[in-house]
Amino acid sequence: MTDAVTPPSSRAVVLARWRELMGEDATPGAWIAGSLVAEEGEEVVLVDPARGMEVLRYRNAGARLAAEAARAADEGLRAWSRLTAAACGRLL
Repeated sequence: MTDAVTPPSSRAVVLARWRELMGEDATPGAWIAGSLVAEEGEEVVLVDPARGMEVLRYRNAGARLAAEAARAADEGLRAWSRLTAAACGRLL
């Protein structure tokens, strides 16, 4: 008889992947104009629906950061639109 392997919790998987991508000290935030920005809105609790367990807590961006993100996205789209198809292909 073999011992059953217990899969890691959703929380452990999400946090491990987050740390792998963003670094050990990074906290969830909004990615705006190439930078991770601390959020300032209401707290959100992410729950694994299969287990009913909390996976992660984070803050929503809030209205000010949402507006900042929209402005940055608009600027990014304008810059992208000025590129040639070949330049876009090289970046992708």
